[in-house]
Amino acid sequence: IDICGKPAIAYPITACLETGLFDEVVVSTDHDDIARIAEDHGARVVMRGAELSDSVAKVRDVVADFLNQSDHDYGCIVYPTAVLLSADDLVAAHQLLHSPTDADFVLGVSLLQPHPYKALTTEGKWCRPVFGDKIDLKGQEQPDNFAPNGTFHWFKTAAFLAQTDYWQARRAMFAINKLHAFDIDEPEDVEIVRALVQARNAAGG
Repeated sequence: IDICGKPAIAYPITACLETGLFDEVVVSTDHDDIARIAEDHGARVVMRGAELSDSVAKVRDVVADFLNQSDHDYGCIVYPTAVLLSADDLVAAHQLLHSPTDADFVLGVSLLQPHPYKALTTEGKWCRPVFGDKIDLKGQEQPDNFAPNGTFHWFKTAAFLAQTDYWQARRAMFAINKLHAFDIDEPEDVEIVRALVQARNAAGG
């Protein structure tokens, strides 16, 4: 997908290279065009086998397959749709791996808006709040809730390969401004991201 004159995947590759943190930036793919674009923008390409390219393949399986054939103490999964991700956010999140929190993983997240307490469901023909009268809490009364935002996931390799219960690991959150973390899931998201990149370019970055 073209985003203001560059393929979408070029943006996260560039952000990674700008950090100066990586021994190498690797793109895993089974697609020749994506491989060519990735190499043109400074990444090394690992062509993915058929068993890791179907609709049920998990990112963690792809990464584990790569790690088992390489020699890196740390790594970071950076998603190809993380067009707005900044090198500064990657660097700041990486520092959490070496902080007193003793995290093994650092996950890019964003504040959930609207809050989960605003969730509605249907009973018969009518809408009803999922969390009862909590729907009426004012914004300042709602506890902050976060969600993964499709940007990045730092990890210590040994912990990544050893993990069994994904959400019981020592995983810290790194909250990112939504202007740096707008995930592309639907066609209309592409137009929003293009507009944000245009605005950023017009403001000089």
